[in-house]
Amino acid sequence: MFETAFKKTTKYVFTTISSTIKKRKEELNLNRSDILSDESLVSNIINNKRTTKYPNLMSDFNAQDIRENLKFNNLDEMLWGQIKWNVLLKKAINEIYSYKGTDLTMINLHELLFQVLTANVHFAQMRAGLSYDIYPVKVERKKSRTINTVKIEALDELSQRIQFLNAESFQEILVRRFEEEFFGKEFRKFYVRFPKLMQTIFTDILTPLKPTPTDTGMLAYYLTINAYEAFEAESRAWYQDDNRMRNEYARVSTELDTAIGAMQKVHRYEMSLFPQKNG
Repeated sequence: MFETAFKKTTKYVFTTISSTIKKRKEELNLNRSDILSDESLVSNIINNKRTTKYPNLMSDFNAQDIRENLKFNNLDEMLWGQIKWNVLLKKAINEIYSYKGTDLTMINLHELLFQVLTANVHFAQMRAGLSYDIYPVKVERKKSRTINTVKIEALDELSQRIQFLNAESFQEILVRRFEEEFFGKEFRKFYVRFPKLMQTIFTDILTPLKPTPTDTGMLAYYLTINAYEAFEAESRAWYQDDNRMRNEYARVSTELDTAIGAMQKVHRYEMSLFPQKNG
């Protein structure tokens, strides 16, 4: 209805605004008419119902009146005070990671994120398997658990790389950039400005981390693709009863597996060079 990029993440922000206003209304034991003369608008706000007239839940003029009547110290406290930044960041990452829609911004960010996560050798192998549609875990529950484990590992390494490159954590960058854009500023067109800010933040952070074709993760990705191709060729040779080609592709598969194992060792060494987390 409104934004096309970061729909779930934007919805989370509006949900926190709505719940903050609703909670304060209940704490002060106020009626809707005590907050605004337009009681239907107040109902929409506390129920997080955005409309074409009020895609931001409320106008800047309404927001100032609501802040005053609910006795918030300032507009930032009312609008942003209950955002959990770790939750916001996780929702944004998961929305990009899992995106399957048609919005070009999200498609590009999804591809960029997957490219960056391919720096992790296990993720590179998983990505190769998924793109080749033969991920080597047959039981669906085990497959989902394995994919999630690899995802968590790759995202954890990504956070280390971001911290190392920027001298700030991803969350710290997000909070700083958000405050620069919205704190003490007009609420106007937040539903448009926020997705654009998130696109800019993710693009700025991820682009410098894209692996080159000769980086360890990318080499593992290409080697895994080759390994799957060799396995398929070996299977065809079995079917065609071609012992010579079957043995040749079996040898190639073994050599590729050895090379991938070597990439895993190199990757572990590379990650050992990053500062370790305390505790």
